[in-house]
This record gives sequence, C-alpha cells and structure tokens, in this order.
Amino acid sequence: MADSRYATHSQLLEFADLDGFEFRRRVFNWRVQIPHALELNNIRLTLLRTGTLFSWIPESFIRVLNLSPAHAYAKVYDGIAKVFFDGEFAEFAVEYERTLKSLPKYEKIREAVDSEKRLNAFLYLVPSWQLLFTLRGEFWDTRRLVFFGLVSDFKQQAFDATVTTAMYDKMPLQAALKKVAALAKNRPRSSF
Repeated sequence: MADSRYATHSQLLEFADLDGFEFRRRVFNWRVQIPHALELNNIRLTLLRTGTLFSWIPESFIRVLNLSPAHAYAKVYDGIAKVFFDGEFAEFAVEYERTLKSLPKYEKIREAVDSEKRLNAFLYLVPSWQLLFTLRGEFWDTRRLVFFGLVSDFKQQAFDATVTTAMYDKMPLQAALKKVAALAKNRPRSSF
C-alpha cells in the first residue's frame, strides 16, 4: 500500500503472492484486516494522550529500515514507541496479537526477540486473558524484557495498566518501563 497508495484487496494479494511475502489467502486476509490496524491506532492514541510519546515508528517504516543492515531490527514489529516520563526515555516494540500463531512461528519470533540489538523491551497487548496466558507460555524461556497485557486495560489505564512477564511477575506498565529505562542506561542501544 505504501508503494501504490491505493490497491484493491485482490491486487494486494497478488503483490504478496508474486513478491513471495505470503502465499496463503487466509493468512493474507488476517494480515490486512482492518481491526488489527484500528487497534494499533488506538494503542498509539493512548500513548499520545498520556503526553509522554516522544516517537512512534510504524510497521511500514520498520519494513523500510529493515532493508538496510545498519538500521535493521530483528523483526518487523507492529510499532516501536519511545516514551519520556520521570525524566527518562523508554523505548520498546509494540505488538498487538489478535489471534495466536503456530508454535514454529513463535519459536522464530522468540529467536528474533532474543537476538534484537536495537531494543531492550517488548510489549505484547492482547484482547483476552486466555490469549495472554497462552502467549506468555510461548515466551517462558526468553532472556529479554517481554511484557504482556490486555489491550482493553491499556486503553483505559495506559501506564497504570497491569502487565506481566513470562515468569509471572506482575507490575504496572509504568514500573515495567522504568526497568526498560534503567536497562537502556546500563546497556545503551542505538536508536533511530
């Protein structure tokens, strides 16, 4: 869409197929569904409403950055947020997970997260407790700061929303982001 500005659903499917991005129509339909994009907009708006959002890198720009080895991220995230609060910056990948993926897909995602060199933290927002518990289990052995929360709580409470780690540690998102900021101080990463 970024290249064409406008395209029909069938044209996008053909681009994805011929460019080798996606061959399965069901997966393609899930990827271009409007609810996913709208919920990401809600997540970004929630961050903007807090007055702390310093920058937001959307998925489309991450795809462009990933064309250059010097600026590439380990995977294409839904977004990357950088917030400023309590005098500190915290930068983290944002993923909105509407439905579960396959186990092999999560193994690849976990490998990418563990190998990420530009980010220290990852926030997965989901629509249900069942999805949160299952997703958290998929990341039980990660070495990184991965937080999981309900998207509805995040939209209502922003930084006061409760998040959990794969090791079942619960905390307000604000406390989680303080950990992210502290980690960035001790182990600075390049950012764009």
